[in-house]
Amino acid sequence: MNLVKRSIFCSAHHVHSPLPYHTISKRCVNWWIPAEMDVRGLKHQWAKHPQEVVNTEPITQFIFHEPEPDWKLIRTTAPNPRQMGQQKPWQPVPGLRKLRGHTPGSRRAILPDMTCLWTHGSAEALTARIPKSGGRYHTGQITCRHRGGGVKKFYKVIDFNRSIFDEEGIIERMEYDHPNRTAYIALVRYPQSGRIQYTLAVEGQQCGDVVLSSRNKPKHFKRGFAMPLKYVPDKASICQIEVDPGKGAGFVRAAGCSAKLLNKNGTKKGYALVELQSKELRLFDLECMCVLGRNSNIYHNKINWGKAGKRRQLGWRPYVHGTCMNRVDHPHGGGTSHKRTRPFAGGGRHTKWGKGMMGDRTRKVKKDRVPISMQRILKRRPRHFKPGQIF
Repeated sequence: MNLVKRSIFCSAHHVHSPLPYHTISKRCVNWWIPAEMDVRGLKHQWAKHPQEVVNTEPITQFIFHEPEPDWKLIRTTAPNPRQMGQQKPWQPVPGLRKLRGHTPGSRRAILPDMTCLWTHGSAEALTARIPKSGGRYHTGQITCRHRGGGVKKFYKVIDFNRSIFDEEGIIERMEYDHPNRTAYIALVRYPQSGRIQYTLAVEGQQCGDVVLSSRNKPKHFKRGFAMPLKYVPDKASICQIEVDPGKGAGFVRAAGCSAKLLNKNGTKKGYALVELQSKELRLFDLECMCVLGRNSNIYHNKINWGKAGKRRQLGWRPYVHGTCMNRVDHPHGGGTSHKRTRPFAGGGRHTKWGKGMMGDRTRKVKKDRVPISMQRILKRRPRHFKPGQIF
């Protein structure tokens, strides 16, 4: 039931509605909704947010969280052989929706749920058009294969620097910048200066919450606040970390990702030791900005588009296996059609350009100069592990 039908229904049946009757007209309802109104039809009372924000969340809210149990949403093996291939009952998950499955494309589809997000258009001042390149460089050569087609794409400019300091902003609405990024984004409006900005939303943030960015020592800690690493308590969950001070967030920006701050000035003076989502240990400058909390849309990895047409809409074209090509086109090509029963020629699997695959190391062992960003890695992410292997 949209906003117009809801107001008409409430007035006809004498039901109290949060919307007045003449809030939105039928003629312009498709493209205009008041800026201070949430998608649920509730108006935010800006006067309820005083100048000095009360600390309503204790510091224990940001202690490193345990990972959620794996949701068995799609298909699992049944104990009874007669039930093999059957789908388990749907378990409701926030941010996802399940279709009824009347068609083969929607039978196993698990799509993102947009009911709680703003879908009526973005801020024009912070939106730009993305021209299509077809995966080609400016010289015309294809540098990214299997790209082309798809629907029109628009880019929403995200302020990864959190450049508006020491001014409290209020989240006006939550949006989904698909397919540019997986996490939700929040449109923040600053009442004092009237400026707006897009930021990556943190898990637990809602419309009407207060957002603050500061390079000074904060008076209190709240989910979504941005501050330097030197003021963040140990063992806290953080995200959107800067690589170098002033360059903007470069680490931990995907949906549901977070990092763990282990120590400050303990491993190296002037640096903080952070454990990333991949269990990699890396040093960051204490002046680098970060955001308290965890990125939103934590169940994004459970999305199942259900059909190839969805991928075509996103701009991805189909790809051909190397075993189906000729010998001149791919190292796996040529020969008979029964190639799966014998190993690949040339000693294992290779890419189209002859590089090793399936665990082969391609990084140079000796380098003339190790980059500074690589010098700050104390422990690389674990790779090639087996189930039950202990590190």
